[in-house]
This record gives sequence, structure tokens and C-alpha cells, in this order.
Amino acid sequence: RQRRRKRKKQIKPPTRCGSLSSMTESSSSLNIINVTLDMEACSFLGFSIYSNSDDSAMPGIYVGQIYKGGAVEADGRISSNDLILNVNEISFENIGNGEAARILQEIAQKPGPIKLVVAKTRS
Repeated sequence: RQRRRKRKKQIKPPTRCGSLSSMTESSSSLNIINVTLDMEACSFLGFSIYSNSDDSAMPGIYVGQIYKGGAVEADGRISSNDLILNVNEISFENIGNGEAARILQEIAQKPGPIKLVVAKTRS
């Protein structure tokens, strides 16, 4: 009696962000900043994320709480409720909270700086 092997579910690699036009056209009033975090100086990124898919005007992945001692706090330019557009050229447009967390964890484990493109929100 032969057993069938289960196929592993193939995970699509995250898309590379060549342009931010689709997300930034509707949010042209937002201040978009590029932040490069020096991960040599800090041992962790230091922020939580949340998904705001219920907000039809600005759905996406947002910065939640910022933790003391992390790279984001040390840099000082990113705030809670800022919209994350991409990280190391990986688009955060149209992805869920779980996938965003997985991407951030993978990037944080690699050596070198981390580049974020963030839309500042008025909060």
C-alpha cells in the first residue's frame, strides 16, 4: 500500500516594490519618509504592527507600539500609527498582518541596515 506524499503549500515570495505610486496617489497629502535603521547599534527593531484593513481610505500595515531600546526609538523619525509602505524594497501593500510580521522577522535576522518607507500620519 503506497502512501501519497502531501504537497507543501507554496508560498509566493513578496513582491518587490518598484514604485509606490498606487499607494501614494491616494495619500499624496501624507509626508512620506525614507528611514534607514542601523541594526549594528541596536539588537532589535523595537515596534509592533497592526493591520487597518477596515479603513477603506487607508488600509495597510501600521506601526503600533514603539519599544524602548529598539532601532526605531533610537532613530526617532517613526511614530505610532505611521503607515509602512515597504521594508527593504518589499511592498507592504495588500498584505496581511501575519505576512508582514513574518517579513519583518526575516529581515531583522539578516545583517545590515534596514530601509523603511513610511507615510507619516496625523495622530
